[in-house]
Amino acid sequence: MNKLTIGNLINITNPINKTFGNFIPSNPCLTGLEKNDIIYSMNSVIQVLNNIPLLIGYFLNKKRMKQIYIQKENRPLSYKLLEIFKNLWSNEGKNKAFSSKDMSLYLLEMNPFFSGNESNPKELLYYIINLVHQELNKIENVTHYYINNIIKFNYKLCYEKVYNHYKNNYKSIISDIFYGFKNDTLTCTKCANTSHSINLYDIMIFPINEVRNYKNYPKNNISIEEFFEWNERKIELYNCKNYFCNFCNNYANGILATKLVSLPKVLILSFESSEEKDLEININFEEFINLRKYVFYDTNTYKYELIGVIKNVNKSNENKKYVAFCKSSANKMWYLYNDEIILKTQFKDVKETGIVNILIYNNYMINQ
Repeated sequence: MNKLTIGNLINITNPINKTFGNFIPSNPCLTGLEKNDIIYSMNSVIQVLNNIPLLIGYFLNKKRMKQIYIQKENRPLSYKLLEIFKNLWSNEGKNKAFSSKDMSLYLLEMNPFFSGNESNPKELLYYIINLVHQELNKIENVTHYYINNIIKFNYKLCYEKVYNHYKNNYKSIISDIFYGFKNDTLTCTKCANTSHSINLYDIMIFPINEVRNYKNYPKNNISIEEFFEWNERKIELYNCKNYFCNFCNNYANGILATKLVSLPKVLILSFESSEEKDLEININFEEFINLRKYVFYDTNTYKYELIGVIKNVNKSNENKKYVAFCKSSANKMWYLYNDEIILKTQFKDVKETGIVNILIYNNYMINQ
């Protein structure tokens, strides 16, 4: 397979919308949130979102604040999120915590799954960013378009079609910073030909148990690079009655693989534990990472800086307590957000405290 240089052909990475802009505050936002007994993971999710410069730069823009206020009946979650962001940033130095319960009640009404201790930060984060995207998307009648089971796969033609469809149907701050492209391939074991499917994705999900058993990684320590290697694995599908090979015109077994065509400006990694022993695994993450070698067909730079971490500090799947660690874009210092309590901390403490659930990386080479 020849590697295609996309960079000069089409910018497959979401284009930077200059009107969104980075939000570079003069001081870190050190406002807490009152303890939330409705959705336990809500406060940690809000604090990591509140420390994403591109996202805050959009919501705290006076023009867009006015637009959201005017259309708040049609954009209820965006409005509630804006109110929280505005309160957090306007309260600097007043030592007052705000409540996230109004937003929690709204989300609970939309989806009872988020109730209490059962709330998963990944599910909540996914729900919030995608619902906000639907509310803020400038295209009202979105058409769904997929390139599937391509027999004669022309990279230039296919990527141009997907990218142009994306530009015409996904126009929001969410799609601009959180969405990337992936190419799923399925190779027929009978005729050796490959079908392709190009799709958007937002949160990358890594099941700890499966990654731990892949290539016999050390059972107590897995690096971010090893999670990405697992993502590129090939899966053999046997007795597969759902895969119809368009090349040999018959049902067949196949080999499934995923390649990343692009990574988003803000990369969200989620780590899922299905067994108690998964909690003993140390996820070895770094403050700065270069993921260029895991991206195919694209020449953009993928150097990331860690800006947000959600952790379960109780180290238990039954009695969870989520906190957020955020790196301020103002002074590059780390802070622990535990409801009303906010403490300055060090990166080594970020690594050593609790069980990792969410990592949020910012592409500091693109987001200038």
